[in-house]
Amino acid sequence: MSLTNIVKTELIRSIANSARSKEKAFLSATFLWTGSISISHGYHLEFKVHEEEMADDIVRAMDKFGVEAKKIIHQNKFVVYVKGAEKVTDALAALGAPKAVLSLHEITVLKNVRAKANRLSNYDVSNINKSLVSSHEQIEAIKKLQERGVFDTLDEKLKEVAEAREKNPSASYEELAGMLGISKSGLRHRLNKILNS
Repeated sequence: MSLTNIVKTELIRSIANSARSKEKAFLSATFLWTGSISISHGYHLEFKVHEEEMADDIVRAMDKFGVEAKKIIHQNKFVVYVKGAEKVTDALAALGAPKAVLSLHEITVLKNVRAKANRLSNYDVSNINKSLVSSHEQIEAIKKLQERGVFDTLDEKLKEVAEAREKNPSASYEELAGMLGISKSGLRHRLNKILNS
C-alpha cells in the first residue's frame, strides 16, 4: 500500500472516529480529495485544487500547525506543497495521521541506512582502487630500478620494502607495514624514496 493510501485510509478512520479541530478536519478532508505524497525523489506532499482561495485556505491551515507550505500554479491548478522529510512529517501530523508519520520515519531511516551503506561501499571500492593504482606504480618503479641496475645499490631497508611490495601487490599500507614490522608512515616514506630514485 502506498504512503498516500495509508494516509488517506487513516484520515477517513480518524475523521469518522474523533472530534477534530476545524483546521485538521479541513486539511484531512482536502487531502483525501486532492492530496498526494511522493517519496521516490525526495519527500513531497501536495494538494492540487482549482480555486486560489482554497489553496490560500490550505496554506493558512498548515501555517496554524507551524508547517510552511508553498503555493504555485501548475497546469491550470493551484498546488500547495511541502518538501523535505521533516516538513512532510510535520504536515502529516497536522493532517492528523500519526501512523503515516511513523511509516514515513521508518522509510526515512531505511533510506538513510541504505545511502550510508552505499557511501561506505563506494568509499571502500575507491580506496581499493587507489591502493591498487599506487601498488602498480610502486612495482613499476621497482622494475625500472632493477632494469637500470640501481636496485642493488639501494639501502637494505628500501630493498626489504621493495621486495615485500613485489611479493604482496594487493596489500594495503597497513598490511604491508605489519608484515615488515614498521609504521605506515615509515613504509610510505620508504616507498616514496623508491618512487623518487
